[in-house]
Formats: sequence, structure tokens, C-alpha cells
Amino acid sequence: MSVETPSTSRFRTAAGTVQVTDAELAVLRQLWRHGEAPIRHLVDQLYPDGGVSAHATVQKLLQRLETKGCVSRRRQGRANLYRPEVTRSTLIQRRLQDVADTFCDGALSPLLSHLVGSRRLSVGEIDQLRQLVDRLEGGAESIAGGDVAGGDVAGGDGDLDDDSGALP
Repeated sequence: MSVETPSTSRFRTAAGTVQVTDAELAVLRQLWRHGEAPIRHLVDQLYPDGGVSAHATVQKLLQRLETKGCVSRRRQGRANLYRPEVTRSTLIQRRLQDVADTFCDGALSPLLSHLVGSRRLSVGEIDQLRQLVDRLEGGAESIAGGDVAGGDVAGGDGDLDDDSGALP
């Protein structure tokens, strides 16, 4: 049994659970923002003052992410271009489900109650939650299918499927 730590997020594949560390997540965030990028760009974004060791670090992170199935690469000239193979919304879904499994015996309602009750929600967030409840009551979409978010309900910018930003 693996133990969830604050510095990892699990990504489930057909083969089992894969953990994504905070450092790997930083690389994924850059790839979500840019879609596809060479290692040089990632190094410049993640370690602006870095040198050879920064390049080696990012290269190792990319190798680990590729082994986990979270990124892929293709050759363009002399450079490899890396792209994400897992979405931001998938990682959010998996991390929240892991928290629910660990602390709430898999039940989502205690987790959701805590999330929405832990701080004052904006009018926009309340409207987004109402829209989600309305859709769930209509039975048109399911959380398991990942379509409930549909870009309408999330924290921050309100777009769970927008892989351009950082995790909430």
C-alpha cells in the first residue's frame, strides 16, 4: 500500500497507481501552459539562473514522467519536444479521490463539505456550484465521466479542463 504525502499526486493507469512529485508537477505545469516544449525552454522557465545541474535535473524529471506515462516526446531536429499525456483535471480528480479514499472512506460529500465550508465563497463560485448541482440533479452528466466540470465549475479561473494554469 502506498502512502499519500503532501508532495505527491497519484495518477492511475491500467497498470496501477503512479505518483507525481511536486518537482514533476512543476514540469507538467509548464507543459500544460505551452503544450509542447524542448528541455531548454523548461529549464529556462523552472531554473532561470540554473546551469548544467538544472538541465540534468529537468532531464531526469522528464525521464521519470515519461516512464510514468505522464509525458511523451518526439524528435524535432536535434531536440526532443515534450508534451503532457495527462491533463491537469485528471490529476486534480485523482488527488481529490485519493484524499476522499484516505480520510472519508471514499465518500465525496464530507470532502466537498469541508472544501466549500473552509472559506467564504465568492458569488461566482456559488453560482458555479449551483450550476453543478443543477446538472447533477438533471442526470445529464456524471462525475465518473469527468464531464461534470465541463469548464464551468472549479476554483480560481473556473476551468478544470484548462490545462494552462497551476493546480489549485
